[in-house]
Amino acid sequence: MTINLYKKEVVSKFVVELGSLLSIRISQYHRKFKNDDEIKFFNQFIICPDKDDYDGDQIEYAANARQHFEENIDVGFSYFELVNLRLTSEKSIEYCFTCYPDFLEKEFQDDGLAFGLIGDKITFYHQSMIELLESYGDDTWTPIIRDVQAEISFGSLKRS
Repeated sequence: MTINLYKKEVVSKFVVELGSLLSIRISQYHRKFKNDDEIKFFNQFIICPDKDDYDGDQIEYAANARQHFEENIDVGFSYFELVNLRLTSEKSIEYCFTCYPDFLEKEFQDDGLAFGLIGDKITFYHQSMIELLESYGDDTWTPIIRDVQAEISFGSLKRS
């Protein structure tokens, strides 16, 4: 992964809080739907189609698993699309997301924010993503961080 450099502490704080929230929601998803088995979840996405005997059911199974995950990740302030999953060299699962940050503005003009999540640590794939976030002032971030912290505090209690 790339190294992310932050100029604004408030953006760095948002990223840390968002990583915690996503990690909690993913753990809750695994507990509720996969008997707390992250590997069982990961294995749904491994398919090995045969070139001569193509079976669309394998792809449909993985697509349905992705859709179920996205519908049940339950982050109240934005939409997170699961782009793919990776197994790191340390045998950790990296969740690769695209987030459409409608929490920043109603008409967000740029593409979504692409990032990876390992455990509770978010890493953006391009420094330009961080620069985009840092183009918003502290007055934008303060209420957003409070919303994320509220989801962590109250949402985690009611969903556990």
